[in-house]
Amino acid sequence: MGEKMVRYGIIGAGMMGREHLCNLYHLRSEGAAVVCVADPHLPSQQISVEFAESFGWPLKVFSNHKELLDSGLCDVVVVSTPNMTHYEILMDIINHPKPHHVLVEKPLCTTVQDCKKVIEAAKKRPEMLVQVGLEYRCMPPVAKLIDIVKGGKLGHVKMVAIREHRFPFLVKVNNWNRFNCNSGGTLVEKCCHFFDLMTLFVGAYPVRVMASGAIDLNHKDEVYDGKVPDIIDNAYVIVEFDNGARGVLDLCMFAEGSVNEQEISVVGEIGKGEAFVPENVVRFGLRVEGRDGVRRMRVEDHRIKYDGLHHGSSYLEHLNFLSAVKADGKKTPAVDLHDGLIAVAIGVAAQISIEMGRFVSIKEVIYPAQYLLVNLCTLFILSTGRLLSTNKPLHKATMAAVANPTTFSSALSRRLHHQQPCASLSTLNVFNSMKNCSLKPLLFRSNIASTSPVIRRRSVVAAATEDSSSSASGTSFHGLCYVVGDNIDTDQIIPAEYLTLVPSKPEEYKKLGSYALIGLPASYETRFVEPEEFQSKYSIIIAGDNFGCGSSREHAPVALGAAGVTAVVAESYARIFFRNSVATGEVYPLESEARVCEECKTGDVVTIELEQSLLINHTSGKEYKLKPIGDAGPVIEAGGIFAYARKAGMIPA
Repeated sequence: MGEKMVRYGIIGAGMMGREHLCNLYHLRSEGAAVVCVADPHLPSQQISVEFAESFGWPLKVFSNHKELLDSGLCDVVVVSTPNMTHYEILMDIINHPKPHHVLVEKPLCTTVQDCKKVIEAAKKRPEMLVQVGLEYRCMPPVAKLIDIVKGGKLGHVKMVAIREHRFPFLVKVNNWNRFNCNSGGTLVEKCCHFFDLMTLFVGAYPVRVMASGAIDLNHKDEVYDGKVPDIIDNAYVIVEFDNGARGVLDLCMFAEGSVNEQEISVVGEIGKGEAFVPENVVRFGLRVEGRDGVRRMRVEDHRIKYDGLHHGSSYLEHLNFLSAVKADGKKTPAVDLHDGLIAVAIGVAAQISIEMGRFVSIKEVIYPAQYLLVNLCTLFILSTGRLLSTNKPLHKATMAAVANPTTFSSALSRRLHHQQPCASLSTLNVFNSMKNCSLKPLLFRSNIASTSPVIRRRSVVAAATEDSSSSASGTSFHGLCYVVGDNIDTDQIIPAEYLTLVPSKPEEYKKLGSYALIGLPASYETRFVEPEEFQSKYSIIIAGDNFGCGSSREHAPVALGAAGVTAVVAESYARIFFRNSVATGEVYPLESEARVCEECKTGDVVTIELEQSLLINHTSGKEYKLKPIGDAGPVIEAGGIFAYARKAGMIPA
């Protein structure tokens, strides 16, 4: 046909690697050719060569992925190795001098933090396309249901229910998929597909997750190197989204006696849609038409030339990605790295929820440092049965955790096993993250143990009625700091183009947060609010002289408050910004006695103690004296000047 061939290399020649090889063979008329594979496992190499020879494709075989990358033989790399290897391989591909487009099997990585590192690295290589293999979107009945939902036929989606009842995990090379430490856990390894679909159907951001699951039947009689598998085989997972919608997953991996493996239900304000796989049936109906109006259709995609292991979805996934590769930058991947991150984050949150027996916030797994102490306190309570009425037991436990996080978390896991039958990996990861953060200065402040790492507030009534002579409150703030310099004006805090947003409208208030500090010059390489986010992970701003100068817009402190900022510590303020901060009650404008902005760095973990007028940098171990907030404190704590006046009886409630 005269069309230039797109040369593929496959890293990981096991079962899924060979599945990709077969799919790409059926795409040869579209310009695809597999020219090389890499795998350290000799039997996998040999089987792949036999497959390729049967297709008439000569393969160059490498024993590791670095040799394949250095060969320069391929334009596109498919990563189908065990989950725990994805991060290292992806970083090597992204950092390689020769650009390679990448299709990586799900999950993107086994941990959220590794996913984030891959995303940051990929930003530096915009010439490379990276697609995540969440191909369930492409299954014909699922794709049809997506079209129905996105076409508005069901109205705004309120509920998504996904049931997967299937057979146990298949045998993989060296049985790597039998252990959480390799796979990320069942809800990451297997169920990232379904969390991706939930997010796609709902069209919103996940907020928190609650799950219940266990190892009830599968793999309990298996032993590998003296270890029994720890992957769960059934679970229920509830996911809440920021638009009020909810999703639920019903997973059972000992349900071979099922007609369909996947049954998906999406309910909107005006209708309901369902998809069934592998029956390839879709049903949808409207509330006003009732049961008699439900439409039933059998769905097929005639483009599919090879069904494979996933009912043709892998073929369509490759067809779409090949099209994007051939478009030379004019198309984006159908499933990008951010999609992969969110799917993993929900799975990780679900795994933690099962271990901890509580709702888990998505922010908790994406920004774990801010929630470290909450996890520590909860684990301590679960393992000892003691409340935090005294700090001595917690102090002892915390010291043990800092001294040896791995041993401490393992001991807790053993004690938790008496209450929860599933093994804990994500808990271990939480404590391992302590190694990268200095917590020792935190341990010797007795009031920190009972303080939330984000914010602790006293009663609004108490704040509004206390005597002004003791107006400094007992409020504490804890989180990551964002450091700026001198003369940060209100145009930089919230540019004028966004002043049309009305803070009294909840949705517009939320949007204001996404634009906070967006006007900072390009010299600030770290974004205060990440793209597509509404709140910042930095809850405390540290600034230089004359913060909030410029026009007298009330939107400036409001935007910061909407972004999740609790306090600003500056050397000095423009008077109008200080007044607006107090009047709106959005942020505490605190003044430092020293030039703190030159001693702190963005990302440092800090605490503000209003009662002591103290800023503590836990990363550096330094403390800084602040000027007392004075009579402004109770006003801000009440929620602004009008709220304070109502609570104090100055104006009618």
